[in-house]
Amino acid sequence: MIDVICPTLGRPDKLAPLVENIHASTATPHTVYLVMETSDRDSIRAAEGLDTMDVIGSFGSCAKAVNGGYMASEDPFFAVINDDCKLHPGWDVNALAKFDESTHIVGLNDGSGDCKCFTLARRSYIEKHSGVYDRAKTVYHDGYASQCVDTEFAHYAQLRGVWADAPDALCEHVHWRFGKADRDHPNYIKAAETNAADLAEYNRRRDEWDPKHETPDCIPTT
Repeated sequence: MIDVICPTLGRPDKLAPLVENIHASTATPHTVYLVMETSDRDSIRAAEGLDTMDVIGSFGSCAKAVNGGYMASEDPFFAVINDDCKLHPGWDVNALAKFDESTHIVGLNDGSGDCKCFTLARRSYIEKHSGVYDRAKTVYHDGYASQCVDTEFAHYAQLRGVWADAPDALCEHVHWRFGKADRDHPNYIKAAETNAADLAEYNRRRDEWDPKHETPDCIPTT
């Protein structure tokens, strides 16, 4: 069983096709968790009647929303994606095939070949070892406003030797960087405003969990 956790903000028109895509592309028994802000009434209304579990709260950031979705979900594996993603058939089967006794977090291909942005993880590993170095049973560090969240999660897992890429597990990021979305969408503009602060936070934290800087630098993109 897989829980697909998807924070969403300000894209009510995308929710029905997003959920339809997740269900159509996922062969493994699964549940979709839409994580929404209490203030985002349009998205909450758009989610009514969809085949989802809805998690509503005052999160204020993607990291906090993902952590909220994780706490609300319960299946042995959970995926984290964005509301501007498109899953391709076979993504789940191909990603699950990468797990073994030492691999607990698998990176999905965002369509560019980069496998650090979206992930499938084993819940029991997060419950026992956490996804961050300084808080138990937590997926993402919630001190980031937007950027570097997934980068820390991926690089820390790689440093611990529990990570594998799954280039044949395609979670396409329909993003302006790839010419697939409007760069002027409010979500992208908002994310760009915190680039510098989030990078500074990443560098501060990496000095603690990776003092030798064995992992790559973080270059935040919106």
